[in-house]
Amino acid sequence: MLEARGVSVAYGATKALIDASLTVAPGEIIALCGPNGAGKSTLIGVMSGDIRPKTGEALIGGIATRAMKPAELARRRAVLEQSPHLAAPFLVETLAGLGVPRDVTPGDNARSLAEALSDVGLTDKAKNPVSSLSGGQQRRAHMARALAQLSAGRILGQGEALILDEPTAGLDMAHQIDALTAARTAAARGSAVLVALHDLSLAAAYADQIALMKAGEIVTMAAPEIALTPDTLGEIFETEMTVFPSP
Repeated sequence: MLEARGVSVAYGATKALIDASLTVAPGEIIALCGPNGAGKSTLIGVMSGDIRPKTGEALIGGIATRAMKPAELARRRAVLEQSPHLAAPFLVETLAGLGVPRDVTPGDNARSLAEALSDVGLTDKAKNPVSSLSGGQQRRAHMARALAQLSAGRILGQGEALILDEPTAGLDMAHQIDALTAARTAAARGSAVLVALHDLSLAAAYADQIALMKAGEIVTMAAPEIALTPDTLGEIFETEMTVFPSP
């Protein structure tokens, strides 16, 4: 279970989150959608334990993230940041293994890495330097890091949450599908999955519920067919919207 209970965050006079509450159940995918500056990444940061809210709290498995040491957080949740950075000259397989706890056996570590790289279509690039990859491939390598960390956490009896901030940014259509299929697989294995997305079509296709945000608040949270109405989307994005059901 991944929860935010009445969390508020401010940066100076700017209110980034206002009394936001959200619960992601095991096996569920919730997509955070909304315009730029809506508070999606801030809520992701709070729920992953990387941002301390001014008020309220975030919990993973019923335990407040503020009460966890970094090693415990790493076992309980895996995170893909919006703009991951890499300074060291790592190989792809090395990057993918950075989040795997040291107490995972070598055999389990190898299986987690192989599975994660396969899920993002980078098995044939495992021995390549990350610097040799395209921008989209580098994004997929960081996705593999999050997936391998989650798998290792699950091996250790945890691995409760996968938190993804714009995992499809910079990816072509096929690899966008691969990324969200991997998220769906993680949910099917019992993890709570929270993902920030700009593409409403992808959110509708993969999320169990969509939380629409604006100006730091969760305006509505419901199943895609209920949340994604022209009136609601017009209010959120301040532009005229038309919704077409998928065939």
